[in-house]
Amino acid sequence: MTERIGSRKGPKEKGARKVIKEGDFVLIDLTGTVRETDETFDTTDEERAKKAGIYREGTTYEPRLVVVGDGWVLKGIDRRLVGLEVNKSYRIVLKPEEAFGPRDPKKIEVVPYRMLRAEGVTPRPGLSVRYKGREAVVRSISGGRVQLDYNPPLAGRVLVYDLSIRRVLRDPKEKIAALIHRWLPSVDTKAFTIRIRGDKVRIVIPKEAFYVDGLQVIKRGIFKDIEKYFPEVTRVDFIETYAREA
Repeated sequence: MTERIGSRKGPKEKGARKVIKEGDFVLIDLTGTVRETDETFDTTDEERAKKAGIYREGTTYEPRLVVVGDGWVLKGIDRRLVGLEVNKSYRIVLKPEEAFGPRDPKKIEVVPYRMLRAEGVTPRPGLSVRYKGREAVVRSISGGRVQLDYNPPLAGRVLVYDLSIRRVLRDPKEKIAALIHRWLPSVDTKAFTIRIRGDKVRIVIPKEAFYVDGLQVIKRGIFKDIEKYFPEVTRVDFIETYAREA
């Protein structure tokens, strides 16, 4: 279910298409809650994250980049984005099958407490643990036995998303800058120089990014994104310049 709950003022874009279509690059503000408990589990709002106790140090809280229809968000949200309007607020209610799926009783296991301790884990209810190579949540402890739940934490829950599409990106440079920011959120996008000439893209890497962990893997990720969303591009050059300091 999608319900419009008002409008949000934002900068007007000249010649802007008001209705979202599949394949659009959009920036979205959203907050996800569990309908039964009103618990917030996801948000692009830093203050909301702090109040909900889900704030993560080092996370950049800002409108989230989504390529509509390409699986960047839950499928129940993805298919409902088409036809929405920019700078208007919506509430989307997702049934379990549109989100993290129904709870599967077969994914619940009871194991001896001592076996978890042998793995170096001190279990307590609600704790996320890794056991035999699988992620699980401890649901209960009783009589020396621990119930582990391998279902996704939000499986079986009805989810409510309040969202607003803040912008639609149309300029190719702007889209590429957004893809770079997706991989390097800690570096100001304005520090990069992007040039597009025919089927070639040239990206000048700023010195602020030189020592980011995994930079080579990140550049590969940026290239793969550009290759996917700009099929006309055959080559991406990353330029890194090191100069002697005076």
